[in-house]
Amino acid sequence: MSDSTDAMLRLLGMIPLAAQQKMVGLYRETLASQLAALGQALQAEPPTPAAQALAHKIAGSAAMMQDAALAGAARGIEGALVAADAAQARARWPEVQRFAAETMAALATAYP
Repeated sequence: MSDSTDAMLRLLGMIPLAAQQKMVGLYRETLASQLAALGQALQAEPPTPAAQALAHKIAGSAAMMQDAALAGAARGIEGALVAADAAQARARWPEVQRFAAETMAALATAYP
């Protein structure tokens, strides 16, 4: 587990259990669908306009969950898309996938 996911789990531990479970379920579902959509949006040539919005949403949700690593990686894609650098955005995609996988694994362990 990374420092980033540790912070997320500490944050979740501060709220009532029922709220934790609801929040985790919603976050898992939302993150999974947004990641799938972002991956598709980045494959287009040029990346679809939705890619920037999706990267922004992932970064914002991750930041709210105290998942700094995922938030930073998603911001990297967003910034590259703002700069119209599709190659850089695509180059950052594996990093987002890696941090998202760490997040999902940490949540699966803590909230089976």
